[in-house]
Amino acid sequence: MNSFVNDIFERIAAEASRLAHYNKRSTITSREVQTSVRLLLPGELAKHAVSEGTKAVTKYTSSKVGIDRKGKWKFNEKIHRTGKIIRWGSTDGRTDGGREA
Repeated sequence: MNSFVNDIFERIAAEASRLAHYNKRSTITSREVQTSVRLLLPGELAKHAVSEGTKAVTKYTSSKVGIDRKGKWKFNEKIHRTGKIIRWGSTDGRTDGGREA
């Protein structure tokens, strides 16, 4: 099973790399990966793979960890599609991001 997953991953990565090269891009984005999946996997399997991949990327981008402007660690930030942080917390357990009221 592990070798099967590794083989499919390598095929998707290679195809995404070719697509980026054809389009004179130096970065493989989710668009190249999605196109690669659609080219390599048959019908319904490709649809499910793209759906699960999109869900995973959305979950990752909506829960990034980092440091706020005051140098405090923050977690569980929710980023609006405009790029603004909607809600986040800090390591001291406060949900106001460490801001004083």
